[in-house]
Amino acid sequence: MSKPVSSGAIIDQKDIKKTILLFVKNWYWFVLFLGLGIGGSVLYLYKATKFYGASAEILLKPQKNAVQDALTKSLMNGTGASRDEIANEIEILSSSKLISDVIKELNLEISYYIEGRIKTGEIYKGRPFVVDGKVLDESFYGVPFYINILSRDKFRLRVEHNGYIYQKDHKFGEPVVNDKFSLLINVDTTIIRGNVSGLAETKYDFRINNREYLIKKYRDALQLNMGEEATVITAYIEDEVQEKAVDFLNVLTRLYIENSVSVQKEINENTLAFIDGQLKEVEDVLNGVESNLEQFQRQKTTVNPEDEQGVYLQQKVDFENQRAQLSIQLRSVDYLYEQLTSGGESSVISPAVLGESPDPGLASAFSVLSTLMQRRTNLLFSNTPSSPVVKEVEAQIANAKSDVISIVMNMRRNLVVKINSLSSQLGQFQGAMNQMPSTIRGLVNINRKVAINEKIYLFLLETRAETVIQKAGIVADKFLLEPASGIGLQKPIQSKMLIAGIGVGLALAFLVIFLKSIFYNFINTKDELSDLTTLPVIGVVGRTKEAKDDYLVVEKLPQSLTSEAFRVIRTNLSYFSPKATSKVLLFTSSMAGEGKTFSAINTGTILAKAKKKVVVIDLDLHKPKQANAFNLMNDNGITSYLVGKSTLPEIIKDTPIENLQVILTGPRTPNASELILDPMLEEMIMELKKTYDYILLDTPPVGLLSDALALMKLSDLNIYVLKAGFSKKDFVDIAHTIVEKNDIKHMVFLLNNVNVKNLPSGYGGGYYK
Repeated sequence: MSKPVSSGAIIDQKDIKKTILLFVKNWYWFVLFLGLGIGGSVLYLYKATKFYGASAEILLKPQKNAVQDALTKSLMNGTGASRDEIANEIEILSSSKLISDVIKELNLEISYYIEGRIKTGEIYKGRPFVVDGKVLDESFYGVPFYINILSRDKFRLRVEHNGYIYQKDHKFGEPVVNDKFSLLINVDTTIIRGNVSGLAETKYDFRINNREYLIKKYRDALQLNMGEEATVITAYIEDEVQEKAVDFLNVLTRLYIENSVSVQKEINENTLAFIDGQLKEVEDVLNGVESNLEQFQRQKTTVNPEDEQGVYLQQKVDFENQRAQLSIQLRSVDYLYEQLTSGGESSVISPAVLGESPDPGLASAFSVLSTLMQRRTNLLFSNTPSSPVVKEVEAQIANAKSDVISIVMNMRRNLVVKINSLSSQLGQFQGAMNQMPSTIRGLVNINRKVAINEKIYLFLLETRAETVIQKAGIVADKFLLEPASGIGLQKPIQSKMLIAGIGVGLALAFLVIFLKSIFYNFINTKDELSDLTTLPVIGVVGRTKEAKDDYLVVEKLPQSLTSEAFRVIRTNLSYFSPKATSKVLLFTSSMAGEGKTFSAINTGTILAKAKKKVVVIDLDLHKPKQANAFNLMNDNGITSYLVGKSTLPEIIKDTPIENLQVILTGPRTPNASELILDPMLEEMIMELKKTYDYILLDTPPVGLLSDALALMKLSDLNIYVLKAGFSKKDFVDIAHTIVEKNDIKHMVFLLNNVNVKNLPSGYGGGYYK
């Protein structure tokens, strides 16, 4: 069997050339799909919603506090700050409560848009009106409310949704209320000034968003990542408006940092409120005592006490001052105890109100308590009150409160003992004072009260100043390392989209060409035919429009590409059976319409023009064409001869071409295939060999009938005609099967109807192009 022989190389140069030529010949697919891909990318870039990015960095840096550091280490089993704690901070940053506060502060529940001819774009700032409103029917969330500005004072509102239509003119600042929505639209006079013609032509709309939807949207869009050392959190978000993305991160980080010191600030505020109340009481008492002193001095002559009486007076003032300070501390202790045992979640006051605490453990115990309370507040951003981690911290808070209460109770007992001791000593001084004259005693008592309340007032002022200083020293353990800043367009990226469009276009072009090469199973060129077989290709005939109307192309157009191709075929015939005095050439094909009759007639014509005596025999008894080709009457022929009605000279007809004669099929017969097998046919061919140089047999297609198979053994050369763009590659296998099963010695291919661009040099494709 004659089949193509494969080379041993992994990559054959011929295969590479064939592949390149395949793509070059199909260049128009690349142009088409590249145009579609790039055009689609440009259209997508124009219509797609653009998202801009913004990022910020937060530094987590615990405060340098020995007690808090020890507490943190104990809570973390001595390992210091863990990535789990940082993960909790990330949960706080992305908590629904914090994001909800950001949405409320930026008023993101109302979105504003400008309508364009092709797309609608969102505007964040610079809008000519401001909307405050809510929907009463939840189906109106996200529905566009269209606004047309008519003048500085009036606008037109239009809403269409689920068959509901609302259209009416309103004044700015006029409430719009119905059973679907409630709106208040105010004009921005900084934008809308004199002439509003430009704004009147612009189409605006706004949409009221569901808060829960917004929270979910921004939680999904917010990306929080911790650094390798777990000390920096990077916040990133994308939004349709870059300025809005920047504002969102700035407000989010600010609220997050403010929240980190909320417990300490609340404690400080409570302490200042308590001190201010005490100052007000002492101030009222001091004002009253000073008024009494002024009135006493007006009524009595000023008396200077004796030295001994002055000593008594000074000592009594000192004791009473000490007892007053201890009494204030006792009231502060009682108030602190009340706060600790009230059972509520309100913060306690700072122990700084107690002044110089006699128990140094109170400050440490209170620091532990405030740290735990702050930790519980942070955990509630991302956990429910019933979660195990919150319950664990609450248990630690209860233990810390017990420690503080124990210390406070000890302080109270010590203060009561000191106050009772001072009261006893004051009783002794009071007895001595009673011995003094009444006028002197009255003046001493008033001066004593003034001095005592002045010292108490100064003590409270000092305590308040210390508390204010402490308030100023309250700082968060989180710092904004990098404020939010825009980082430009994130998606779609123009270059990537264009590259994607080009890639898709190229991929589709390659795919179409590949599929075409697989499913378009037709032979088009000599190279394609040569790849399928090792049988010789005797000739390649180019496509010509004249062949559609006339078989005699070589006769009528001797200088055409077709004539040149048949001259090549005539030359190649000399290489087959060169010793034979008369050659029998058989023309066949796989199916009708491949050009075997056309090839036989023009081969005979080109041989006749070379002074060869040629006869063409039309053996296609089922569908004869030679009579029409030469414009002859098919009155007698092969069938007449084989049935004995005509002799051989009687069936040979002349043609318009010198040295070329033809034998037609003759009258049709129902047993055409049987007549072909008649021994008289072989005898006829042998007789013709005595007269003619070439005998051309035009036989039926072997793919449809077996007539040609019987005649192939009588021929010197069997020419298998294929038609470019019509004959399938499988037809070559039919020829191979015929050669194998019938032991055919001489089989060649003739490729017909080849595109002129695909003609190889030497077949009319080089010189005549």
